[in-house]
Amino acid sequence: PNSFTIITANRLLSFCADTEDEADGWVDAIKKTKEREAEEGLADVVEQGWLIKEGPNDSRRKRWFVLTGNSLDYFKSYAKGSPRFGSIILNSLCSVIPPSSQDDTKEGDYIFTVNGRKRSYVIHAKSYDEATKWTSAIQDVIDTKLTIDTPFAKLMVEVKNAHDNEEVDKLYQRNPILRYTKLALRAPLLALPYGHSQSVRAKDKGYGTFHEEAIRIFSSLQEQESVADPIPVIQGILQTCHDLKPLRDEVFCQLLKQTTSAPDFDSIGNLKNWQVIVCMCCTFIPSRKILRYLRSHLRRSRDHSPDTEMAKFATFCLECIKRTRPREFPPSRAEIIACLGRRDLAAIVYTFGEGAHCKIEINSATTAGAVVRQLCKGLNITQEDNLFGLFEKCGTVEKHIEGRTVVADVLAKFERYKALRLNEKGQRWQLYFKIFCFLNPSEVATDSVEGLFLFEQFCENVAQGRFPAAENILCRLASLRLQYTKGDYEPGAWVDNMSSVFPVQKIKRLRDRSSSKANSLGREKISGTLIGSIRKVVSPLVSRGLSEEAEEKAIEEAEQKAESSYIKSSICDYWKGHQGLTCQEAQEQYIEILQKWPGYCSTLFDVKSTKANFPPELWLGVSLEGIAVYKRYESRAIMTCEYEYILSFGAPQSNTYKIIAEGRGEMVFETSQLTTDPACGNGFIEVGEECDCGAQEDCEHVNDTCCNYTSCMLYEEAQCADGVCCGNCQFISRGTVCRQSVNSCDVPEYCNGTNEVCPADLVTVNGISCDNNQGYCHGGECRTHDDQCDQLWTGSAFKAVDICYQYGNMRGDEHGYCKKLSQSTYMACTAENVQCGKLMCIGNSTITPKNLGFGWRSSALLSNGLIICRSTRIFQGGDLPELGTVLNGTKCGDEMVCYNNECVSLSVASAGQPTCANNCNGNGVCNENGNCHCNPGWKCPDCSQPYNGPGGSIDSGLNCEAVTTTTAAPTPATTILATTTPATTIQAPNPARPPNALTMALVQISRLLPYPRIFLGLGVA
Repeated sequence: PNSFTIITANRLLSFCADTEDEADGWVDAIKKTKEREAEEGLADVVEQGWLIKEGPNDSRRKRWFVLTGNSLDYFKSYAKGSPRFGSIILNSLCSVIPPSSQDDTKEGDYIFTVNGRKRSYVIHAKSYDEATKWTSAIQDVIDTKLTIDTPFAKLMVEVKNAHDNEEVDKLYQRNPILRYTKLALRAPLLALPYGHSQSVRAKDKGYGTFHEEAIRIFSSLQEQESVADPIPVIQGILQTCHDLKPLRDEVFCQLLKQTTSAPDFDSIGNLKNWQVIVCMCCTFIPSRKILRYLRSHLRRSRDHSPDTEMAKFATFCLECIKRTRPREFPPSRAEIIACLGRRDLAAIVYTFGEGAHCKIEINSATTAGAVVRQLCKGLNITQEDNLFGLFEKCGTVEKHIEGRTVVADVLAKFERYKALRLNEKGQRWQLYFKIFCFLNPSEVATDSVEGLFLFEQFCENVAQGRFPAAENILCRLASLRLQYTKGDYEPGAWVDNMSSVFPVQKIKRLRDRSSSKANSLGREKISGTLIGSIRKVVSPLVSRGLSEEAEEKAIEEAEQKAESSYIKSSICDYWKGHQGLTCQEAQEQYIEILQKWPGYCSTLFDVKSTKANFPPELWLGVSLEGIAVYKRYESRAIMTCEYEYILSFGAPQSNTYKIIAEGRGEMVFETSQLTTDPACGNGFIEVGEECDCGAQEDCEHVNDTCCNYTSCMLYEEAQCADGVCCGNCQFISRGTVCRQSVNSCDVPEYCNGTNEVCPADLVTVNGISCDNNQGYCHGGECRTHDDQCDQLWTGSAFKAVDICYQYGNMRGDEHGYCKKLSQSTYMACTAENVQCGKLMCIGNSTITPKNLGFGWRSSALLSNGLIICRSTRIFQGGDLPELGTVLNGTKCGDEMVCYNNECVSLSVASAGQPTCANNCNGNGVCNENGNCHCNPGWKCPDCSQPYNGPGGSIDSGLNCEAVTTTTAAPTPATTILATTTPATTIQAPNPARPPNALTMALVQISRLLPYPRIFLGLGVA
């Protein structure tokens, strides 16, 4: 009695008054408040509060803002009857620009902008949370609004739905907006977003609003009909469309309008508009709706007057839009000229040798990979022993061009570099063809074309300092190179260009090292050295009248010249000894010297490390056998790892590279050789793409009918293109098993019917009994001593008898212990912990530790001359722990597991883990997220209700609804085993990051390997 209830969107509130009259009073008061809000238009208020509005001349005023389902209003104050100062009516074209990140914003001043049709509000909030709350609320209101269609857009639909050409002709006749006009355009043809672009490309370029830029472009189109040189105008239009993506469809529509019903089909003005259409078709891919209208217009123009120049342009455009790829740069002047003439673009590719080059013909969609394949085919190179690539090169600066990059983009970039004078002195940017990655160079015949490329690549690597060797060996290599290029030494001959045969940066490193040594020894102790002798000679000559700093600089320059002269003299001395040596013999001797270094077959990448177990500057070597880490300029590898033991590799962050190897954990490197520009056709789904099956030949090879390889968009009827839960371009039905459980500690996952990706791979919580009570689950594995012996030893190895653990692990030395206290100090196991110390194994007499890419040492325990068990120490290097001890989670007794080399109860080892209520009612297991995964026939979330279904959990893709289960066929593109435990399935690459040179090298090599366990992906967590 005397109670009343208020129901809101989020909760139900019940109140109880002391008397019936008091309850009625409260109800009446609340009703009156609601009525007043309705009268004032505030009944549907979404958000309200004080904010700071920025006005003209950076003035700021505190205003009361109110967001409703239709508008954003601001008042002088929150008091009833306060005057409304302004309002923005919200529709689908409005936009809200959120505040910058907290790190980039002044504390207490977080700015966001709301753009309406006629005005924009710049608003300041005192906290980041308040600013994001408002922007999210405004965006939610905008998202509820219906899409606005302009008259032109509606007419396009009518043209599409027309039954015949006669009906289309009538539509054009009745609607002047579809036809050519000499009048200025007053409003855009399509609905464009309000406000300015926030694209990085458009930043600081002085662009107006989208509406203003659309009107400006139409004026430019009318202007270029009568100018003598339309190329600058065309470049300006293409640059604007490149920077302001929403304008691309608008410009296509403007061009289609201006080429429809033109006064004269082959007039200069009309053909110039067609030339702009050609450039647009070669550069941009319109949206699907505009693309259909564009194709219809092109076919109609071609068929209407087949013998005209207009028809030839229309035919050329139809061919262009079939192959157009997303571009990173607007076309260069040379490309525009080629497009205007409806012909291919000429490009020159250089290679080793003085000016050696070849001329090729490309179009606006030709990729670097296609050029490489064309050149390799012409040179009869199979790329089985070495991978070739195209490079950007200017003097000593070079960068590998990823295979799916559009070559015309690279040429446009060169044009920009030239305009900005970003060239080395006297050099120009070139396309350069050479080896990108060594595979099996020892199999290449030295007298073949590929052998010549290989030799030149070796010589370049030596000259660039990528062959660690003593100075005398480098001098000998330089002399052999001179013998190969110039023949026998002649009296008076000299080394004119030492940087082409000798790593000149080595001179600086030698001087730096000598200077460091000199500083430590003192100036008086180096008087007998070469540096000391040079200083004695040159110091009196260069020091007269100079400051101390200038004197030191002059002496250093003189030292460098003297050292260079000394090395050149040494090279010439070796050169004299090669009299009569043929080019073939010089080449063979050169390669013989290189082959003495185990890393000569590796492609080296400059990387850095911040970890204490690695020096700061490193080389990461990639070869067919595996990877190796070298201290830069040193020949001995710090670490090697075969591909068999690499679990994953990739670039989780820009300029950061991560490799995860079995038994070694994460190795993180920093390098500038990572990031490449995102591009359609690189096989990775990036921002703005719906799919990416790779280059044309890759898509055709796998018969991809879901993804358009030129636009990286799904075809019209396709829902997906790739993934375990995608079949025939459609989502696989909900309840289909997409990942089977592989052991008793794993659970299956199912397709959810709305996504191509299989849900995350989950396992059970730790501590669940497994393998017929032989062990307990830990990290998705049933950990037993037998399995660990099998993983570390060759042959048939299994757990040794208990006496081995008791005797061996109670020794307290390197052969048996529970804890390693220091490099040479060990703690013996107590009797109750012996099963958790060193792993003791037994097998036949030939078992040895497996080669995991690390050093190892094994021990044997004898009884009456017979080996009764073995233990091993596997050194990972640096500060990483040794392998060979019993792993956490291994069963050491009933309800007991090993944890940090102690045998503890399951409750102690499992502390802090998620738990499931009522133990899933005995009809399922608890997964690592703390949710029940029900057995078949029991319904989630708590497994308490029987039903006709597969079971599962809220994490496995079923949403706890009854479904019929089937089994999905495996998809090779995404189901790639990644560890020695067959349980692990790695998901497809992270679509947010682009591929890079280092990853592409590893990916290309790993495709040739017999191991099915390499994760070819990016963004490894």
